[in-house]
Amino acid sequence: MTTDPVTGAEPQLSYRQVLRDRRLATLLAGDAISKTGDGASFVGLPLLALQLHGSVPAALAVALVTGAPLVAPVGLNLYFGLGRRRFDPRLVLLIDSSVRAVMFLVLGALAMAGTLEFGLLLGLLVAGSVVRLLSSSARRLAAVEMVDEDGRLAVNGLLGTSDNLSMFVVGPALGGLVVALHGPDLVLVLNGVSYLAMLAAAALVVPRARRGEAGDVTEVSSGWAIMRRMPVVVRLALVVF
Repeated sequence: MTTDPVTGAEPQLSYRQVLRDRRLATLLAGDAISKTGDGASFVGLPLLALQLHGSVPAALAVALVTGAPLVAPVGLNLYFGLGRRRFDPRLVLLIDSSVRAVMFLVLGALAMAGTLEFGLLLGLLVAGSVVRLLSSSARRLAAVEMVDEDGRLAVNGLLGTSDNLSMFVVGPALGGLVVALHGPDLVLVLNGVSYLAMLAAAALVVPRARRGEAGDVTEVSSGWAIMRRMPVVVRLALVVF
């Protein structure tokens, strides 16, 4: 492969070129669909909380259903991120997609039946989000492993585009439309179905970790060690945070 005459770096593949890989295209499609479902729930969940909050102050109820599921997985994510133990991306994706699909489908069914209470809503949201952040890392790891070095910039760009477009544009627009036509309960059902797409994609195209990779700590630097060795990582993390 030729190199850039100015920088000396190898040319990077385009979005279209990396998407010719059907495995990668399938994984990214499942990722985009599930993120669209999550984006729709950004609209549906606060409205459902306002319907069910009971004696809980309305503002607090909305804050809990939107914030608590994001706090729940932090501990597990720090354990893997700062330590030396690694996880199997495929296994994490299968667990997270299965749990969240069942959780949203159950919540949607209970809401439609009129038997859902706020405490149960909050409890299931928290329980179903334990590996959510780890799954986000697993999606990126699985995707970049499907391409060579010259395709990783495009893959990361596609994942970032999916984050912004699916979760913050298409998803909320779809959620608002569904709420207006039916109600927030159907949004939860659709979110559950969206995770079935992610589950199918992970099962079909993400390879199993080779024996000894997941959980191996013999030749792996900890997150703490990496941050001490490369201070730019800390600065980048602070900027992103």
